[in-house]
Amino acid sequence: MAAPIPFHYFIASLENPVTLQNPIHDLDLPLNRHQDSSQKITLESSITYGEYFKAITVFLSRDRFESLIGAVKACFGYSLEETGMDEIRVFLMKHGEFYHPAKVEIYSGVECFNFVVNVAVSKNGLEYIEAEFGNLKAMEELYPYAFIPRVFDSGGAWSGRDVWIPMFLGEWFEGFHEFHYSEKQGNEDPGLRIWDDRQGPYFLDEVGALDIFTRASAILTSYYDFFSSRHIAAWHHAAGDFVVCFQENITTVKLITVRQYIPLVRMDEPDLGSLLDAMVLFFLNLSVRMRLDRLDGVKDTFWIGEPAVMGAVKGFFSGLGNQISSKTMPEELVAGFKAYLGSFKPEDLLDWSRDMVERLFKDNPDLEIIKSHLEAHVLLLHGYTAQELGR
Repeated sequence: MAAPIPFHYFIASLENPVTLQNPIHDLDLPLNRHQDSSQKITLESSITYGEYFKAITVFLSRDRFESLIGAVKACFGYSLEETGMDEIRVFLMKHGEFYHPAKVEIYSGVECFNFVVNVAVSKNGLEYIEAEFGNLKAMEELYPYAFIPRVFDSGGAWSGRDVWIPMFLGEWFEGFHEFHYSEKQGNEDPGLRIWDDRQGPYFLDEVGALDIFTRASAILTSYYDFFSSRHIAAWHHAAGDFVVCFQENITTVKLITVRQYIPLVRMDEPDLGSLLDAMVLFFLNLSVRMRLDRLDGVKDTFWIGEPAVMGAVKGFFSGLGNQISSKTMPEELVAGFKAYLGSFKPEDLLDWSRDMVERLFKDNPDLEIIKSHLEAHVLLLHGYTAQELGR
């Protein structure tokens, strides 16, 4: 009989092991990164650190590690059935607004394979996790891009207190980091800070920030479905939904979550005019959301400066190029949309933006902040759009 594969547990790094003897093992897991340590958690919604790690172990071990073996084969072309597994390390990476993601390291001889298990504990996470797995799976089949993680299996496990803990196994983006605006010392304006857990956090200049916002906007536009107005919704910089990697002078941005992929506009029998209008709304919505972050991801809302506007415009048109390349939107249709968008005057975009904000942001806590900046935002947006269109 083969020896059981050993699991070892950690919080974020090897310096923080979690064992049965460690006091943290039996402490309740914070539901998100905002939660104060003194805040009471109800038994029905809470699990301990130990239960969290045990649930992941049960999930990964089921059916003789079938999902892990399949994921390693799909991602790396490596057969664990032939070589076996020597050890599995599980790292709780953060207490997210939606998930408590775990990095999973599978060791086989000299090889190490990394994956993520997204675990839903909070109310927000429980609301979205099932649909998110379906969204990621469907979009992998629909689109030829590699901007979002591949996913392999979903399920869960029961805690010792009869709490069902849902989770899914997905691709881990190695070397990628979260980023948020943070305050600087002195009188400098806040800057975009990369949360590099190896080198330490550091600030980017505006050119670097522009590059990130351009790439993020291109990703969102690439997945926009012109014929149904389906789009990636419910994303937010504050939630760390985009991550970035800098390697050998190459910048790569990924979107790690698709909580919603839904129509922006409900259209029973859309004609070309309705579809063009819906895409204008997508563009306006994208430009506003690209400017919203929270300082350090959790503090006050921060209205991002011009790099986010310019990036939204550049990325939008780059994403349209991706649609042409992937044949999800015909080239002549893209040309027609550009001509239509170019016909908008600043006052037209402002009227549309006001209507869009009232409809799409009516329950958003940042509504008043958006309204206070909207007129200046639209003037910038129109100017950068005209530049991109050569007008």
